[in-house]
Amino acid sequence: MNAVQLPLGIQLAEQTTLEQFVAGPNQATVAALRDPTADMVVLGPVGCGKSHLLQAAARNHDYSAYLPLRKLIERGPGMLEALESLSLVCIDDADEAAGETDWERALLRLVDGLRSHGGHWIAASRTPPHFLTPDLRSRWAWGAQHALAPLVDADRKQLLIDRCGGRGMTLPGKVADYLLARIPRDNSSLMAWVQRLDDASLAAGRRLTVPFVRNLLATTLDGAQAVGEHASQE
Repeated sequence: MNAVQLPLGIQLAEQTTLEQFVAGPNQATVAALRDPTADMVVLGPVGCGKSHLLQAAARNHDYSAYLPLRKLIERGPGMLEALESLSLVCIDDADEAAGETDWERALLRLVDGLRSHGGHWIAASRTPPHFLTPDLRSRWAWGAQHALAPLVDADRKQLLIDRCGGRGMTLPGKVADYLLARIPRDNSSLMAWVQRLDDASLAAGRRLTVPFVRNLLATTLDGAQAVGEHASQE
């Protein structure tokens, strides 16, 4: 598959594939994303996996592009020009464009252009955007609406184990349980901890055990507390 690499400093994350996504209660959403002819809206709070799914969709389709508006909004809507001939455009953080007249008009032109060329779009947002442009609101309503449900603990545990395994680390179930009982459980936080485990285990040349993770937690939490105390004294 050929996800278009735009000259904007945006790269698809290595493990953002549909196969790597732990769907849990969101099986229907993942199945819908495999349809190359679907216009779709994916809703959910920060850290629930929307960006993963949109990057995976872009990776899974020929001639596609992934646009995280939160990172691109300041660059202006001109970047949307010439994307109408693609087969799929994935618009992440679509709510960032709400109330921005130039951006709303550019998105409307993009959606209409994709449709006229036989292309499709997928958008993600924390909540349904309050677009000011009536025509853009109507186009948004065309897309099938999918609200991501939070993972249950068993799914979060599997997510940790799978992501560690993808980096060559073995995370025993009891160690995953120990960690999950002590860290935030949104997807973004879990992925941050996978990176932390990878860095720490590589630096120490150690396996992932409860004592090792306990020490890492203590070091991390102590460091965060120290930063907070320093900030409060400034």
